[in-house]
Amino acid sequence: MNNIGKTSIPSTISFLNDETVYIGSSYGDSQLIKLKRQTVEILDSHANLGPILDFCRLGLERQGLGEIVTCSGAYKDGSLCVLCYALGINEKVDIDIDCIKRIWSLKSSIDDPFDTFLVLTNAHATLVLTTTDSKDNFVEAEIAGFCSDKESLFCHDAIYNQVVQVTSESVRLVSSTIKELICECRAPRDSSYTVATGNAAQILLSCMYGLVYMEIEDGKLLIKKETRLDSHVSCLGINSIGRNPNHSNLAAIGFWADQDHYPNVAIYSLPDLDKKQKVQVGSAPEATPRSVLFWAFEEEISYLLCGLENGHLVYFWLDAFGSLTDSETVYLGTGLPLLCALFHTTTHHMS
Repeated sequence: MNNIGKTSIPSTISFLNDETVYIGSSYGDSQLIKLKRQTVEILDSHANLGPILDFCRLGLERQGLGEIVTCSGAYKDGSLCVLCYALGINEKVDIDIDCIKRIWSLKSSIDDPFDTFLVLTNAHATLVLTTTDSKDNFVEAEIAGFCSDKESLFCHDAIYNQVVQVTSESVRLVSSTIKELICECRAPRDSSYTVATGNAAQILLSCMYGLVYMEIEDGKLLIKKETRLDSHVSCLGINSIGRNPNHSNLAAIGFWADQDHYPNVAIYSLPDLDKKQKVQVGSAPEATPRSVLFWAFEEEISYLLCGLENGHLVYFWLDAFGSLTDSETVYLGTGLPLLCALFHTTTHHMS
């Protein structure tokens, strides 16, 4: 009997052919080996963390990354294993499109469980994509009611199986079933829309002279209120934190800094657009709000999140009367404008 090499402690041995053997181990890594006359060549190794006799967590201050150290294996295959955990991304499709500025997903029907369309925009055009039958590739689709030769400021699913597209020139209400234009509301004369946001039933827009608030009905866009402002709008937010996901009673508005005003954010009531409160978020242009988002944890504690130009996140406590109280600032280390957005899990929303 000749000793020609070492493997993990086997729990099972499977001969695949005369030279290739699979060593399945409960005490260490399983291995695919090749037998030679005087040696063993390890062709592949499959990690096995068990049995785990003990472990501890290391909390590392590195943008949310953490590590778990495990006491794994047994006998000569015992080891310390270090596991990193964070959000992971698996690339499915790679599409070459220049200078994309914004992206949205849309449904064919507002009650559909999954999205159908992907809307992308740059400074000159809007492109609509949809998946093929294999779900592994995107092809260009057409929504006839969309304006394809303009930049989109905002797109969203709307009630009554409709979708909304906002460009600098108009708000377009389109049927999500037949894809045709139902209603269009153009920007005020000698002005244009600069920032837009909304939900399934409401739209809030800024233009050169102030704010425009609209509500969506079946086949209609109704202007409910317009008001003038003394500063230029940098971002808008009217996502709902109440029981009705399609309606918000509050709007958050971020303002650019200028010679007369510091960067600040304000709370307005809807639908009357009355200003409830305005608070400063910084003393330099780099602190300009670029994204605002309402967020509630289990309907008990409500916040307003403000993503700033310099990569900081400022969050305020929002009381039951729509007033902002104590604030905190977190530096997320991006060095770029911070954008806040909602994404959905199977049980709850995340931001």
